[in-house]
Amino acid sequence: LKMLIVSHKTSHAYLFTGPRGTGKTSAAKIFAKAINCPNSKDGEPCNECEMCRSITAGTQEDVIEIDAASNNGVEEIRFIRDRANYAPTKAAYKVYIIDEVHM
Repeated sequence: LKMLIVSHKTSHAYLFTGPRGTGKTSAAKIFAKAINCPNSKDGEPCNECEMCRSITAGTQEDVIEIDAASNNGVEEIRFIRDRANYAPTKAAYKVYIIDEVHM
């Protein structure tokens, strides 16, 4: 992932899988910060800029986290689909982290 970030060759979607508690959501948030951080160095987010802090706090409007375990209705999917049509407002990339998806 780091090499893809550095070379600006990220894909449109990533799937982080594994047992509960292994850091999938944390990895997704770090990835979201790395691709959106204006001060990213060697693919690593600075964790100090406003973008990094707002993603960590869950307040960045272009990085949306949805808990699929408690939000599994059609309305949540419509929300994602409708919002995905628009360009990000502050971040370089719009990121949707859909947590606890059981496939």
